[in-house]
Amino acid sequence: MLFEPFSVPRSRFYVLAILCVAGTMTLLVRLWNVQVSHGQSYTDRLRDQTTVAVRLSPARGAILDRNGVPLAENRASFDIDFYLDELVRNYSQEHRGRLPRIEITRKTGKKTTVRREVDICKIVRNYLEPISRSLGFPIQLDEAALRRHYAQSPTVPFPYKTDLNFTTLSQFSERNLGVPGIQIAVRPVRHYDYGAFASHILGYVGDVEEVDGTPQDGQPESVGKHGVEKVYDAQLQGQPGGRILQINYRGYIEKEEGFTPPVMGKSLNLTLDARVQYIVEQALRRQGRAAAVVMDPWTGDILAMASVPSFDPNDFIPRITTEKWKTLRNDPTTPLLNRAVSAYAPGSTFKVLVSMAALEKGTITPNTVLFCPAVYVVDGHPFHDDVDYDRGNITLHDALRVSCDTYFYQVGIRTGIDQIHDVAIGQAGLGEPTGFPLPEDKGLIPDPAWLKATYPKERWTQAYTANVSIGQGAVLASPLQMASFMCAVANGGTLYYPRLIKGVTDGDGAEVISVPTRVHHMLDVRPSDLAAIRQGLVEVVKAGTATTVQLPDVTVAGKTGTAQFNQRLNGSLVKDLRTWFYCYAPFEQPRYVVCVMVEGGVAGGVTAGPIVHDILQALFTMDKTGKAPTLTYLTPAIGNFSGVSQYR
Repeated sequence: MLFEPFSVPRSRFYVLAILCVAGTMTLLVRLWNVQVSHGQSYTDRLRDQTTVAVRLSPARGAILDRNGVPLAENRASFDIDFYLDELVRNYSQEHRGRLPRIEITRKTGKKTTVRREVDICKIVRNYLEPISRSLGFPIQLDEAALRRHYAQSPTVPFPYKTDLNFTTLSQFSERNLGVPGIQIAVRPVRHYDYGAFASHILGYVGDVEEVDGTPQDGQPESVGKHGVEKVYDAQLQGQPGGRILQINYRGYIEKEEGFTPPVMGKSLNLTLDARVQYIVEQALRRQGRAAAVVMDPWTGDILAMASVPSFDPNDFIPRITTEKWKTLRNDPTTPLLNRAVSAYAPGSTFKVLVSMAALEKGTITPNTVLFCPAVYVVDGHPFHDDVDYDRGNITLHDALRVSCDTYFYQVGIRTGIDQIHDVAIGQAGLGEPTGFPLPEDKGLIPDPAWLKATYPKERWTQAYTANVSIGQGAVLASPLQMASFMCAVANGGTLYYPRLIKGVTDGDGAEVISVPTRVHHMLDVRPSDLAAIRQGLVEVVKAGTATTVQLPDVTVAGKTGTAQFNQRLNGSLVKDLRTWFYCYAPFEQPRYVVCVMVEGGVAGGVTAGPIVHDILQALFTMDKTGKAPTLTYLTPAIGNFSGVSQYR
């Protein structure tokens, strides 16, 4: 028949039912897997797609003097920041996942690779153009810095414009067209309160991208590059905070979901006294190339350390211009060099140590009389005094007072280079690092072993010893080393490690690290012999080579020094003497040790002496009256070669 009843086998219904049940079970299992078993994972993915993490920069810890005077702090900078990862994400959404690409050549060591990367510069320009037209400012991008920043630290904001003035800030706030990923930020930036003041000690900070190696996400935006800023960067760095912002599908912020405040870095407390430092800096500026150190002889604390020419660390904030950097690097007077910890021939200041070595060995006594001619012949070579007449019979006292070279030629040769070398290194701390926390020259105390290693064909003779005995030849010492040694002479024989850092404090002012004074060595010299040396140093100022240092109410004990040095300048060989004076005062109860070294001077008493006089006079006037100098912003001291003289 045409229409017979339609019948379906019962088995087919069973199969269909089983398939429905299986499908339902599969769906339930999948739902359980997504919502229960891996629910948190998918929630986190969704969260990542709808939130943005914003890094908040911490304030860097302050650098303070011994009395709490801030030398390096932070100030607020209003910046325009690019959040590069957010700009790329928004661009991708607007262009259906298509991103512009560019071939970038990168060097890793000796290996060069070419890779196709996101053209971050094109993306940034795409968003800047309407803002540029609206505000009327040209688009200026450091493309190399932008690409480097995106490759290394895409989650760290890239500062496009810093230190916005009020007009630009208000215009941008009103007319930035609401571009996601371009924001105004208030950022703490380093500020050096007194400009070039103590610049070689404080140092400066710089961009992370300039540091060797590859920066990683989450590391600071800037790091210490020089001075205590560099050495104590870990303590000065704070902990970054952050904000979690919820954004909608168009990329606009809807609300803040989380906030972690940044934590300020720890503060560094120096032994420097800003008042003393200011006095020293002002006195030193009369010279084109010089250094000075002021220390407390009873603790080894560095109260002041200055070097000229100098630089302004604020020029490095937020980054130094190429022109200024080239000027600093190419300046022949080397303003970036800290001369206070650089090694120079000490000249006759070394005679104090030779005197001590001779007295310890018993080569001479304070009353030993030596005939001192104008010329003393050593190994067939004439060695001259600084006068052209015979001084006759003199003792140690007078030899120090008039700085007689021929006296110390004889004393040095009789004492022997081994004794001089051992006392200089083993007791006085010369020829080795002082323990100063910043980079320093260790200097050199030559001996036969050094000569053999340096000049294998040369043989040590008494002529070498004679040269060493007056601080010439290969002898090298820094102003800091000589000041530390003079501290031991002043306090009766204790050589301290020079101390620059007193301690580290947290944000509440509580001390977390304390740096105590430390004894380096004890001078192995009899009190009577040390007293004889000290009396000779008093006579140097009273009636010897440093009468320019005399003060009306304070007795000063010290020693001058002038070392020969030649160098080429503008193609010509010139004399560029190193002139010294170091001392302690008052003689009866020493309070200050001062050491000044001037490049291109005339003589220790003529060039360095008057500078020390002015420093001591200002210090004792301040101590007596209680009136401290007013600290002002210092522009960099400019270097020159005015003290050199050409050979004829």
